[in-house]
Amino acid sequence: MAAFLYALPAVPLFAAAVQDWRTRKVRDLWWVLITLISILIAWLEKAWLHHLLGFLLLGIPILIFSVITDGAGGGDVKLCMALGALVGVWQGYLILALALVILIVCLKLRKRSRGAFAPPLFAAYAAFLCMAIFIA
Repeated sequence: MAAFLYALPAVPLFAAAVQDWRTRKVRDLWWVLITLISILIAWLEKAWLHHLLGFLLLGIPILIFSVITDGAGGGDVKLCMALGALVGVWQGYLILALALVILIVCLKLRKRSRGAFAPPLFAAYAAFLCMAIFIA
């Protein structure tokens, strides 16, 4: 049951990635769905603090980065906050670090300075799910 609940947010995250890739905008619907699933998981696991800290501590660095560099949009910040609520602080930072590496490599290969952030975020979460399934 828990594996299914953690795999379920991959659907709205994939939709956000496709939308971000095409339009460079992410609808609020996607991060709200991920956050609602996170609330369900927090309720089932009785781990509110873990998920709440993930929500706050994963979004704040991206928000600061966004304000300082104008490099991330509001949708990217909200997606990161929702992902932090889903997996917690440390797993969220690992996913975020992997997503940033994927983004930097893709931007270097395409010789661009800006790009959509949701697709690398989805790829990193998919890798996280695969590792979690393999370990379990």
